[in-house]
Parts: sequence; structure tokens; C-alpha cells
Amino acid sequence: MKKVFTLILGLMLSMISFAQKTVAVYVTASEGVPQETKRILGSELVAAITRNPDYVAIERTDDFLAQVSQEQGRYNNIDDKKLFELGQKYGASNVCVAEITKFGDEYYIVSRLLDIRTQRVWKTARKSSELKSLGELMSVSEAVADELIGNTKEFSTYAYGDNGGNESFIVKIVNRDSYTIVSMKYVSVSPNARIGINRGTYIEDIDTHEKYYLVDASNINIMDSGNTRYTSIGKGIWEYSFIFNRITEDTKHIRIIEPNGWAYKDIVLKPYGDENTFVFEDNTQKVYDDLLEQERIRQQQIEEQYSQQEYSTCAYGDNGNNQSFLISLENKDNYTKVTFKYLSLSDTQVIGIGADSYIEDIVTGRHYKLKNASNINIVKIYSDNKDYKHIGKGIWEYSLFFERIPERTRSIKIIDKNSYKTGWIYNDIVLKPYGKPDYYVFKDDTDSEYKKLQDSYVYYINFENRHSDPRNIYINGKYIGQVKGYGYKKLTISVDDYGHLESIQASGYLVSPNKESWNVPKQTKGTTINLKN
Repeated sequence: MKKVFTLILGLMLSMISFAQKTVAVYVTASEGVPQETKRILGSELVAAITRNPDYVAIERTDDFLAQVSQEQGRYNNIDDKKLFELGQKYGASNVCVAEITKFGDEYYIVSRLLDIRTQRVWKTARKSSELKSLGELMSVSEAVADELIGNTKEFSTYAYGDNGGNESFIVKIVNRDSYTIVSMKYVSVSPNARIGINRGTYIEDIDTHEKYYLVDASNINIMDSGNTRYTSIGKGIWEYSFIFNRITEDTKHIRIIEPNGWAYKDIVLKPYGDENTFVFEDNTQKVYDDLLEQERIRQQQIEEQYSQQEYSTCAYGDNGNNQSFLISLENKDNYTKVTFKYLSLSDTQVIGIGADSYIEDIVTGRHYKLKNASNINIVKIYSDNKDYKHIGKGIWEYSLFFERIPERTRSIKIIDKNSYKTGWIYNDIVLKPYGKPDYYVFKDDTDSEYKKLQDSYVYYINFENRHSDPRNIYINGKYIGQVKGYGYKKLTISVDDYGHLESIQASGYLVSPNKESWNVPKQTKGTTINLKN
């Protein structure tokens, strides 16, 4: 019975050994890559690949690497043919070749898995990273190994909980000797997207309530009272990792919590290839594609809404008294030109545009800053009138030059920052091409609007003294009467089609030009006061 058992056990061990693939790892680096980085990358790739129970390292790894180094020194290079030969010599069924190159502040890693039996490249993987920390190097090694050897085991699962809009997804959790690495992906369709992680973030074992705190992170800034800077990620799928103190081997049910932020609840850890690796189903590409499609549909709906209109359209929003009219918008090679007309009935009229003004794409939320201006002065917040441009009475045309908006942009707003408040805003500007691409024209009613102003309004009357003398009122050369104010800065008076005094817009007390008081109480600024003839 003992001999039979020994025979069966021997057969089982033989079958397990036969099923496993032996792998050798070789790393080559370009000039500028530290030898320590090269050495650690090689060690981490071996560790990452052999965590899959289907792979083991060759027994004579040092001999293999020494032979490769010798061949490379002799010929100043080593090709795949020689690697196939050496792999077979040292008993490897696969050779993993990793080439690391420094490009600016980043490292570019290209890896390929050679199959010795078929003498061909089995799989390839590419990754880029700044490799600022050991944790980042470990994370990159894990990602490369994952692409090269793959897995078909069942996934771990988790419920999102209250992690905001679910733009951030857990991809994998790996236990190392002293750390637990949580690999994440963030999905963004905004060019202004940014992310950060609170230093107090932790993993909690749901069964024991033991907490394992964040110690490092890769591709995302750790924020605390001394650092509140986010990582700008823009539009796309962004990969990053958290490194925590190591969770225990028997931990199977966790949550990840960022204080005063998001939380991933009910994460169930199911081993994926070995007991220290837990992989989650990665649907980030589909989520990203769905978000892009939603954005495309929204843009299409906006365009269809105005498809029957000849001109582009603009809702003025809160741009003051609508004296400034949007006339055209044109995209040039490296800027966007926006032309306006300003209507003035005052000989002393001045205009200016805030230096921090911008165009905002309503769909993406991206801002395009003001770069220059023509026929109008660019002013800073709290600027005096002397800094503005004097235009006098009439219709004044001017242009603003912004950073170029994308060709596909169809709905924008223009925001001016020229005072302690917001300034004026043009909301809901819909761009409809007018005769040629990148050229948008708005209906120009400035002539008729200016005539209405001339027929209906007197220019502003400024009361310099608290008790001023009566002022004569003329409209188009016709004498209307007299008015005097008490404590005013500005006064606007309108008349009917026959030139009779009709209403007054003001903020204060008024007296009649015909001696008798109108008994008008103090009014809110902009209130229209109707008068009896």
C-alpha cells in the first residue's frame, strides 16, 4: 500500500511539474536609466509572473543572465534568435524580455514574452511611468506581468457604495511582503478632470474592523494639510495605485474609505491565480465609450434644436443692459476671434474687458482664456475709468481674441471678469456654421436697437452734488422739461412716441420739473416709475 501511494504521489508531482511553465526574465536599459531601477524591475517581473501558479522561475537564473550579458557584451546587442537558444539551453519554456527607456521625466517599458517551443513572440506589453517610488515600480511590474501571462480565473466583486459618480474603478488588489497594492482606473470625459487622495485613507477589514492605512500612491497626489494639490488627468482612462499597510492573509471582506470623501463598500476578495492576488472585472473602456456617446448625443440634440435657424443664436443672460451685441465668431489657426458691437448714447462712454475673461464650452466645461483685444482695453479687477477705452456716442465695434476652441464645439458661454463681481455673461451661445466651417454669424440688429435707444432714452444724467440745480431734458433736440435729483449717481428718463415724459428709472427721491412734487418714494435701482401727464 505504501508503494502504491508513493507511486501515485510521484505521478501527481510529475503532472504538476509538467503543467507549469518555466520562465527567465531579462531586462535591458537605455542610457540614463539607473542600474538599480533596471535590477529592481527584473526582480519584480520575476515575482509578478511567478505569482501565477502556472509559472515558475528557471533554476539557473543567474547563469542565464550571465550568459546573456556575455553575449551582449560580445556583439553589443542580442537578438531574439540568441535568446531562444539560451532559453532552451537553461530549461526555460518562456523568456520575458523587458526594455526600459528614459524619455524626458518618464520611463517607457516595452516587454515581450518569447515562446521557446514555437520560436516566436507570444505576447507584448507597453507601460509608461515616472517611477518616482518603489511602489510605482511594483505597480508597473504587476501591470506588465498581467498583460503578458493573463488569467482566466473568476473575478473578485465589490459594491461601489458612495464613491461619488462612480468614475473610479478598482481593477486589482495584490498582497506583497509588507504592502497591499490597490490598482485603480479613473474614467473622465472632461479635459479639466483632476484627482487626489486623502492621506488618512484606509482599508478596513469588515469582519475584524482592523484598519490598514495608506502609505504611498502612484500617479495620484496624496493630499493633507500641507499639500492640497490635485493631479490633473484630463480626458481618458487614468491608471493609478494606492499602497497600504499589508492586510492579513485571512482577510476576505473589506471596504476602502477616504475620510470625508468616497467609500468602496462590500469588497469580496476571491483569489485570482494565487492567494495574494485579487482581480476585478474591468469595464472601464465600456464606461468611457458610453460617456462619450452620451456627450455626442447631447451635442447632437443641441445642434438639431437650432438646425432650422439661419443664424447662430445667443441668449444674453445677465450681461447688464444689453448694450453689447455679439456679431460673429471665427476660428483661426491658433485663436478664436469674437466680434461685438456696443451701443452708446453718452459722449463720455468707456468700455473694457476683464483680463481673466474666457470662453467656456458648455458640454465639456473647458475654459479658453482671453489672449488679446482690438478696439477695447483689457483691464484688471478694480481698474479706474482711466484704464478703460473712451468710445463716446454711437455704435462701436470691437473684437476679443481667445485660445482656439475645438472645431466640434457647438455650445458656449462667454464670461467677462472686469469688476469685483462676475461682469457680464453671454449664456447659451449656439454655434451654427455660416457659409464655411469655423465661421459663425449672429443676427445683427444693432442699427434698429440703436434707433430705439435714441427714440426712447435720454443719456444718463450725472448728479455731482447732493443738492443739484435742475437739469434740462432734451430728446432728439426737443425740450422735454427739467428734473433735479437728490443723492443720485445716474438717472434714465424715457418718453412716449409724442415726446411726452413717460417714465423714469432711478434709485432715490425725485421732484417734478413743474414745481409740483410727484411724491415718488425711494425706489430700488432699476425700478420703472410710471408718471401721469
